[in-house]
Amino acid sequence: MLENFHRKTLITSEFVSEFVKAKDDNTTPIHIIRNHPVFPVVLDQVKNKGLLHELWFEHLDSSLVKESSSYKILLGFSVLEKILELDQEPAEMIKYLSPNVVETSLRLLTRLESSPEEDAFIFGVLAKFGAMAKDKPEIQEHVLHALLSKSGNIAFDKITGGNVVHQVVTFCNKEAVKEVGSLYRNAVLGVPNEGREYTAKERVYSAFQLAKLVAHPSIQEDNDWRAETLSFLLLCTHFEVQKVIPPLTSVPAPFAREAKLEIKSAFYKALDFKTKNFESMTQILRQVALFANKFVTKPDKSGAVLLKALDAKSLSAWKTMIVEVEAIENGVGSKMENSVFQLLYLQMGFQLFTEPALAVDTLIELKECHKRSTQRKAKKKVKTGQDEPQWVEVVVDLLLSLLSQNKHHLRQLVNSVFVMLCPHLTLEAIQTIAEDSIDMDDIADDDMKKMDEMLANVFRLLSKKKGGAQKKKEKKDALAIMHFKIRALDMIDVYVSHQPKADHVLFIMSFVFNALEKLGNQKEQKPMVTRLQNTLKKMCNMRKPQHFNFEEGSPDPEELIRLLEYLLELANSGSPLVSQLSQPIALFSQCTFLLLKISQQMKKAKDLDQRLRDVYSQALGNFFHKSICVLPVAFFQLPLQSNWEGSWALVPDIVKHGFDLKTRQFRRTQAIFLLSTLYHNKALVETESKAVRQKIEFDLEQKAIHELKSATETSKPRYLCELFSLLKGLHQSDAKIDWEKVAEALEVFRENVPKNRHFQDVKRAFNRIASSLKLKPITGSEKKKNKNGAKAPGPQQNGGAQNGFFEDLTNGDTSTTAINGTNDDEQGEPVDGEGGSKKKKKKKKPSHETLKAKKEQKLKDVETQLAENDIPSFSNITLSDNMNFAYKTEQSQKRTNDEEDEQIDDKKKRKKRKKDAK
Repeated sequence: MLENFHRKTLITSEFVSEFVKAKDDNTTPIHIIRNHPVFPVVLDQVKNKGLLHELWFEHLDSSLVKESSSYKILLGFSVLEKILELDQEPAEMIKYLSPNVVETSLRLLTRLESSPEEDAFIFGVLAKFGAMAKDKPEIQEHVLHALLSKSGNIAFDKITGGNVVHQVVTFCNKEAVKEVGSLYRNAVLGVPNEGREYTAKERVYSAFQLAKLVAHPSIQEDNDWRAETLSFLLLCTHFEVQKVIPPLTSVPAPFAREAKLEIKSAFYKALDFKTKNFESMTQILRQVALFANKFVTKPDKSGAVLLKALDAKSLSAWKTMIVEVEAIENGVGSKMENSVFQLLYLQMGFQLFTEPALAVDTLIELKECHKRSTQRKAKKKVKTGQDEPQWVEVVVDLLLSLLSQNKHHLRQLVNSVFVMLCPHLTLEAIQTIAEDSIDMDDIADDDMKKMDEMLANVFRLLSKKKGGAQKKKEKKDALAIMHFKIRALDMIDVYVSHQPKADHVLFIMSFVFNALEKLGNQKEQKPMVTRLQNTLKKMCNMRKPQHFNFEEGSPDPEELIRLLEYLLELANSGSPLVSQLSQPIALFSQCTFLLLKISQQMKKAKDLDQRLRDVYSQALGNFFHKSICVLPVAFFQLPLQSNWEGSWALVPDIVKHGFDLKTRQFRRTQAIFLLSTLYHNKALVETESKAVRQKIEFDLEQKAIHELKSATETSKPRYLCELFSLLKGLHQSDAKIDWEKVAEALEVFRENVPKNRHFQDVKRAFNRIASSLKLKPITGSEKKKNKNGAKAPGPQQNGGAQNGFFEDLTNGDTSTTAINGTNDDEQGEPVDGEGGSKKKKKKKKPSHETLKAKKEQKLKDVETQLAENDIPSFSNITLSDNMNFAYKTEQSQKRTNDEEDEQIDDKKKRKKRKKDAK
């Protein structure tokens, strides 16, 4: 320590200046410094000595603003990052989010040439302050003030491209939300921030951020603050304020024309908030409407004038809306119904400021609808030659008209209101949502003539060539219509999720299938097809009886049977829709099974179960006999997996076709699969009488044994797998069959099991039933042995040498050759069991003396051969084309000759060209 630092203690008053100097002179890469283990230890010792405040606030903090080098700034933020990781009180930690830190962060994050790595590092440091604010609510207001005011910016997230402020606001408490709301209000009004004027973009941005705060969870109970904020936004966005009017703290600074148009949407965005109940929402909107009423009806005396004055018709509609809202507030009746109408009145009243024509018509219809709803108590329907629509039907029609406006807050309004209407929906109301076109029979003669004229004009236009702009417009209109239909289906989904009436479910399923059949495979309608399929999925997920309302809407048995027959007719006619709804999810079969589940809850319907059995029996016959039938096997599988006792009526026919050679093979496989499904459902098996079961099981026993004994290599592997699965299910369900005979048949099959790779699954399925019956399993692919047990002949056995020279050379000892790839030891190895795998035998490595003796013996044998015989002659060997070396030599020679010929030809051609050139 003395040698390097010239003192006994490292951390002294001198260390601070030394640390700052070392930082300024440093050139080490930032990532090395940040990850160095000594760095946090040194700072911790500085904190313990009480020098941390001096180090940061007297030296490093002030230098951040002065530094022009991004490296020096990032080095300072590295120190700040390690300081924030130290154990300190929140009140002390928050001081490090100083104006200099915020200003420097803004300067770095808004540079055009900044790198993503540097931005991520700065955001990471700022996120540590956000994490502290989440754990310590008392510092939330300080963090937001530091980022949004003083040296910060009211649009901090927007100009930096991050979400630091958003993360802090998300978990703020009520006091912090109100505080940040006051900052946004001042920005909207244009109140200078420490002498700095807000730009138009910052004011518009602040208005939208203030609108988001209305939906903040922390102030969900504070309806007064919400109403006050909505009133503030309404005044600032739709009125020209001439004096200070609470809740405004000052007269708003004027907006430019573009900003006025843009900021209007902030108020309607704020209307898209949620409350715990409808009463709270209507009370908030009622306060805002009453607040705005004095400025709308008496603009001269109020001090605020609408930017766009209402005409006489719109003003009358506004006054009527206020009267109706107050009448509902002071009247009696169902709170829920009153809240629905009150909410619609208020929302449409606010629409008068932007869409007066639509709002006026809607308010008139809404008034008539409300009037009918109050008169319906003692009457079902008023008969005037033709049934008038009930109030709920008119409301649904109004909601559909709102959906067509393609505005987000109106869509949210429709969804919120529709949830409350679900218990009151009638079949006619659902038909209103579901219908796609007008019934031509209901159009009057005069209207028909007008329509003929319009169609004539359309055809005249169609006869002309369309320009690019017209085609683009038509495409855009078609897309808008499809989106409207999809939003209408959203209403259907909302209803399906809120305990729908059972008879309504049948109607919805019917119209969805009709729509899918009509759309077909049109490419441009694919989003609509997907949306309709999602509606079917949502319906099929209703698996329990409590998901339906049978008390108020028990379906007609005739309608249920008719719908089921319609779906089966689609399959029998080979409709591609059935296949489309069967992959990858068995949606078609789930829909038919849903009808079966609904029928099981219809206890009062006589003969319904028998009629369903007849329908299923007829479908089963078509399934096996009609080649055009595309009915999926899951149609029968799902009932067999359930507790429907009618499934047993199908079993005899399934057994018959499963083992009938006249039945198509893939249908036979599916039949065995269905039987396997049945016997794996023990609860359903036990519902049938023992006598019936024994008769069926005896039949299965005889036919299964016959199939096993007659199985050959031509048998279908999938069929055999399902057969073994069926036997497994029979054994698990304690079927009364002769298992000894079955075991004998399995042994016969085991001896004759095909050896090819396609039967691997069959072997596994066999082993599962073999395990249950204590039979010997198939352990692997057995090798076919030669009938006479002889070894395969090697190359020398097939002809041998021409003159016996090499045969005498080896003396019959094949251990010295490698022609067969094995030696005597390997050829004599035993085979392990029936799997065909060889036992690996450890070979003893020969000693040096043994190898030397063998070599000497070979040399003696060669000398003896040479002494007794002449050098072998190869004259009798004829070279043929099947000899590789001869063929290769000939081919290479031929290629060489061809190349030489080509070279000669090239030389001749070049000489000729030179002569011609001369």
